[in-house]
Amino acid sequence: MPVDVPALDVPAVDVPAAEETPAEETPAEETPAEEMPGQAVPARDMPAGIEMESEEEMTPEALASQLRLTADYQSYDPQTQIVTARGNVVLILNDAVIEANQLWVNLINRYALATGNVLLTRGAQIVRGSRAEYNFIQQSGVIRNAQGTLYLPEVESDFSSPLEGASSTTRRAYAPLNPILSPNEPLAVTSDGSVQITTSPETTLTGGTDGELRQLRFETDELLFDVEGWRAEGVRITNDPFSPPELEFRTDSLVLRNLSPTQDELLFKRPRLVFDQGLAIPLLRSRLLLRRGRVDPEELSPVPVAVGVDGRDRGGFFIGRKIPLVKTERVQFALTPQFSVARAFSGENGSIFSPSNFGLAADLDVQLTPRTALRGRAGLTSLNLTRVTENLRTNVRLEQRLGNHLLQLQYSYRDRLFNGSLGFQDVQSSLGAVLLSPVIALNPHGLSLNYQASAQLINATSDRTDLLLASGSNTGRITLGRYQVSAALRQVINLWRGEPKVANQDEGLRFTPSPVVPFLDLSTGLRMTSTYYSSRDAQNSLIADISINGQLGHFSRNFGDYTRFNLGYSQSFIGGADSPLFV
Repeated sequence: MPVDVPALDVPAVDVPAAEETPAEETPAEETPAEEMPGQAVPARDMPAGIEMESEEEMTPEALASQLRLTADYQSYDPQTQIVTARGNVVLILNDAVIEANQLWVNLINRYALATGNVLLTRGAQIVRGSRAEYNFIQQSGVIRNAQGTLYLPEVESDFSSPLEGASSTTRRAYAPLNPILSPNEPLAVTSDGSVQITTSPETTLTGGTDGELRQLRFETDELLFDVEGWRAEGVRITNDPFSPPELEFRTDSLVLRNLSPTQDELLFKRPRLVFDQGLAIPLLRSRLLLRRGRVDPEELSPVPVAVGVDGRDRGGFFIGRKIPLVKTERVQFALTPQFSVARAFSGENGSIFSPSNFGLAADLDVQLTPRTALRGRAGLTSLNLTRVTENLRTNVRLEQRLGNHLLQLQYSYRDRLFNGSLGFQDVQSSLGAVLLSPVIALNPHGLSLNYQASAQLINATSDRTDLLLASGSNTGRITLGRYQVSAALRQVINLWRGEPKVANQDEGLRFTPSPVVPFLDLSTGLRMTSTYYSSRDAQNSLIADISINGQLGHFSRNFGDYTRFNLGYSQSFIGGADSPLFV
């Protein structure tokens, strides 16, 4: 029968030595509940609402007033000030919840020990283990044979000191009459994020997620934590909700250390990826940086360098390594040294170590205000400084949110753009402003509108002899002002929508984080663009398009169970004079 701990009657005494803490042996002889279980009385919630104090200054009465304890049997020794609880124990401290078979709380030492099917829930985080210890003064503890789930966006606040107040998350609520997990129930993990690879930036699997990794399942032999961070031994981490996982991250030890109020550091010993409990691939990274629980996607690369192919500027295959120099809440600045492998081994520059085989890129991202951002990128495709004007490309944008519109003030030098009929073209320089609208839903049946307007001063290649002669250019380039407005209407009609497979390990969730839903859509669009140049040339176009796209199959069998397609046709009905610029 649950009882209440008489916290207000506890006499204040000096804090005893640490060795009096019942950390290793069960204080059964101090527990009158075993001898006189019939004297238990009905439980009441313990009084709460006192002003918070630091753990070191908090009196036993103040600590007790923060605890809400229920159990089949409870006892309290006023001399040792030890609370003992057995059977279906539930301890609530703000929104931190501990469930266990047995629990001891030493009010003098501010120490708690839970044993037997321990389940710790704090906010969105769930941890289960065989034994848990916590020291309220040192804000440290240990969980043996820990396993559970971590919700990354809330992990920092959820694992702060439970005496600091409630966790900010409201993602899960605790209901004592409906236990979170019974001792024999396996941990269930819903899909709160995944990693996807597609061939189009606009393509996603219908019924899937946004690609952000937010929830992980973990197991570790021992999890230790304090105010400085965490340490775990024998760690296994996966985002696969089923056991055994098809892919998991393993490391002999993991250390989480706080570097600043917004940044944490993860250190690994012998990290590796394990596929299907067999094939292990060692990782060449031993350190990750977390910014408010988030990881830079480049930090997740299993290799220490990035690879790419650029046949136009770098001669083909090249590698690079991004080096963050400034990484704060508002400012990120990084340099990326690059090496053109294909060019170096082709012999065109003589030595492999020729400056022409090396390059450098710089990235700057500054959040000036919540609605204003400065973004810039510069790249030198070769360190041959005698041809720096031919090897340099830059792009700088100042972005300002105006309601739900986006205003961009931008400058670019030798920016490379794709022209539908001419292919990739270099724009020598461009200075101007662009106003972009959001996609505006005009009705609930898939009709949408978006528009944009721009004014730019552009220097680019032209084949207009009259303009080249008038400007006196001997480079084949001219400078013109360009003013452009464009609006597009689009209607999407769903022709058919199939049924997903059952959301279990063998069917709908075999290869995807959520069941794939087959569908077939018909899309029609109309875009009107009007362009005026300072040379008094005008260019207008009206383009209509129609397409059918969809996905077939459920992506649940080994072969032939998923096809994604998009077939379209477009036609221009109005056409003006050709553009005087090759852009």
